Amino acid sequence: MVTCHSEEILGILFVQIHFLDMLMNRLKSLFKKIISSLPRDRPPIPQKRWKSLYRDGQTCMDMGSINEAGELIEESLEITEKQMGAGNWRFFDSIELLAVIRCLQGRDEESYDLCDRFLNEKLNYYGRENLDAVKSVSRMAQFYHRSLHYDKAAELYQRAIPLYECNYRPGSEERALLKLSYITLCRQVKKDDLAINLLEDLNRSARKFNDKSLMMETEIKLAISRAGIGDIDTAADLSDTVVSKITPASYDLVFEQNAILIELAEVLSEHGEFHRAESILWLTVEVIENFIDKENSPLILQPLRELAHLHFRRDNYEEAENILLKSMKIWNRMTREEREMHQVNCPRDLAEVYYSQGKFDHAEKLFEKELKRNRKIYEEDSLVLIGSLHDLAMLYNYNKKYKESENLLREIHSISEKNLGNDHIDTAGWKYLLGLSLNNQKRLNESRNILLEALRILEDNCDEKNAGLAIKILHLLGYSFADSGDFINGEFFLNRAIEATDETKTTDHEFMITSLNDLVKIKIINKKLDEAEEILDRVFEFFEERDLRDNLPDLLLARSLFHRARCFLLQKRYQEAEPIYYRSMMIFEKREGKSSLYIIGILKDLNELFLHTGRLAEAKANNERLLELSGRHAGTDSQVYNEALNYLEIIRTVEKRSQFKDSGPGHKDTLH
Repeated sequence: MVTCHSEEILGILFVQIHFLDMLMNRLKSLFKKIISSLPRDRPPIPQKRWKSLYRDGQTCMDMGSINEAGELIEESLEITEKQMGAGNWRFFDSIELLAVIRCLQGRDEESYDLCDRFLNEKLNYYGRENLDAVKSVSRMAQFYHRSLHYDKAAELYQRAIPLYECNYRPGSEERALLKLSYITLCRQVKKDDLAINLLEDLNRSARKFNDKSLMMETEIKLAISRAGIGDIDTAADLSDTVVSKITPASYDLVFEQNAILIELAEVLSEHGEFHRAESILWLTVEVIENFIDKENSPLILQPLRELAHLHFRRDNYEEAENILLKSMKIWNRMTREEREMHQVNCPRDLAEVYYSQGKFDHAEKLFEKELKRNRKIYEEDSLVLIGSLHDLAMLYNYNKKYKESENLLREIHSISEKNLGNDHIDTAGWKYLLGLSLNNQKRLNESRNILLEALRILEDNCDEKNAGLAIKILHLLGYSFADSGDFINGEFFLNRAIEATDETKTTDHEFMITSLNDLVKIKIINKKLDEAEEILDRVFEFFEERDLRDNLPDLLLARSLFHRARCFLLQKRYQEAEPIYYRSMMIFEKREGKSSLYIIGILKDLNELFLHTGRLAEAKANNERLLELSGRHAGTDSQVYNEALNYLEIIRTVEKRSQFKDSGPGHKDTLH
């Protein structure tokens, strides 16, 4: 047995501890060398980096920062391809969201290519029987449908329907929903006959499987489609049939159909079936009130809004206001997410009613409050702000607060430029409105420059969807040049606007007549009366069509009558001109009041007519009214007021000559 003294034991332990300490120091040194040899900017784990980019991209998109969202999602897609390989779920999420963003940016071809790549690779990877892959086709079809890209939506619907036929039972809800979406698209592109055939086929399938919900939905959509082809009697009978089936016991069934019941009511009201539309809308309100919180349900906003719109169209402004005030109580309690989901803007609707009643201060306060609220929620360059800015800018413009309107439109233009780019179609639209505001302020050179820039963008992105905006810009340029005395350019741009309107076969007859009237004005100023009359003949063809005449504003007719009367006056066709002047004046007095600026023009022309026909007493009375109106509108230093004073001198001179002739030879010296 070996005996060790304590000193020896301590010595051995010390050696071992020293050895371990040296070993730990060596390991630490080696670890530091390894760490120092790694690149300092080494990226984090790909999955975490992807998750961060994708989440930030979604947030930017929700806040309206589309360009920033595109950059983040593009980077996330690059990570999945390079570091994780195509085919994993992160790759599919990134490429799908990037396709959506490119569409929102107006880069349609890139969006379509990404969409096709996403669907092809997902179907190849997961197989045509994979339900998630099949639903992706339907989801992208519905996205393009909502974004008004109807051709692409139709292509994807047609691609999705066979996949659903293979993967879902014949009477399944999924197949029905997909077909109903496609039917809705058919109606939107005016293929109502195809929609009706599909609906009748789907209705037979619903009856076979006793799917009551689908039966009701197809019947409602059949009524809408029948109205779309002008078969109002059948549409009304179908709507009555649907309503007659609704009992308290079936409310849960009807609740699912509320959205299309509202659509049916809207279609019926457009065709003058106001009582049927109103009964359907009150029915939907009753359903929601019976099955959900009566006081607070956001779902009730849509039928209430349609009811208010129904009364608004019939000039029942007080009833519309009362309904919207009820809506506002619910709106004020809603969260931002609920407002975005239901997409009903109660302040805007109520402000429109206030404006129609002449309550401009009430309307402004609503829009200003809404803009202030949104500024607190969203970043200053967010696309989401554009709606509130636009509403207030347009109201300022209507109230002739052109500078305030211009400031808001410049802010919108800046946001659009930053998020979408200077050459985007939406940016061109904001340039047009800004040009309109500058034109209203008579800053014509600035207005024309920005309008020509907007026109260039539209011509570079030639598309049928942009034709309407291009026509508006051409018309405004023509009006602007003509108003400043440049009749050559004025006539050039107005003719282009009219030709473009003819080519697109637009149904916006009101805009067409306005353009033709402005062109007539130029022809009259340049004494091209035969050409002016030819254009006016075309204008009055619109008013002779009964269906059009009932929907065209009276003021358009009044302006056209005024131009025709002036043509007759310049041709010395006084007997034909006079009754037309009076008819025109009667409409202006009814719609704009007895102080309308157009009435000043009519009174000036009537002065000439009375003088040329020797009716001095009528000329004198007419001129007194002209003096009073021109002094009130433009001031006593204005050109019109001075012209009225000159007319007064002419009338007095003619009166003296008339008295001289009537007095006979014996009074000649006295008068002299």
